[in-house]
Amino acid sequence: MRRYAIIFAVALAAALMLVGCGPDVSDASESNAPSEATETGKDSPKTMASSKPTAAESAQPEIAAPEVPAETPRIVDVSPESGFDVGSVMPDFSVPLAGGGTFSLSENLGKPVFINLFATWCGPCVGEMPEINRLYKEFGDQVHFLVIDVGEDEQTALDFAEQNGYSLPFAYSEDGMPFGKGYLVYSIPRTFVLDADGVISGYYEGMRDYDTFKAAIQAALAH
Repeated sequence: MRRYAIIFAVALAAALMLVGCGPDVSDASESNAPSEATETGKDSPKTMASSKPTAAESAQPEIAAPEVPAETPRIVDVSPESGFDVGSVMPDFSVPLAGGGTFSLSENLGKPVFINLFATWCGPCVGEMPEINRLYKEFGDQVHFLVIDVGEDEQTALDFAEQNGYSLPFAYSEDGMPFGKGYLVYSIPRTFVLDADGVISGYYEGMRDYDTFKAAIQAALAH
């Protein structure tokens, strides 16, 4: 019996020593136990996100992101619009000439055009006409001149030119809308100076003098 007791005591001591050196089961399950992904030789998404790059990985050159081409600028149409403002294209029109024939703007481009709107009953219109007739004599071979009698008939325009000895080309617009219903004229005198392309380079409402008109014509010629 004594021998059996000694053998039992030795076995119990050995068992206690083994338990004391082993890992704490609870700690291993929380922090020290290897993850399932590690045991299978694969990294889980969580492990990959939290891992730091190795020295070999850090030494690899960074691949630059491809350059994004700049946006192609949109081409904007900057062609002038039709209208009566400086820089606008004079709307094409046709009016009957006093004495016969027709004046069409589109057929008279290629050199500057001087257009004056008047009426025989308009004092300022009549007052500036000698200045315009003088300019016609000076620049008539370089510039197309046209005086339009607004709201009156052909005979009225002819009589006015003859009585005053004007050599200017006169036209007439009995309905008072020489440029059509889309471009109404609300006051006279009104003068337009166009360059050779039909773009308005000078626009004057009301009476002007010789020097003003001459400067506008010279500017149109120099364009």
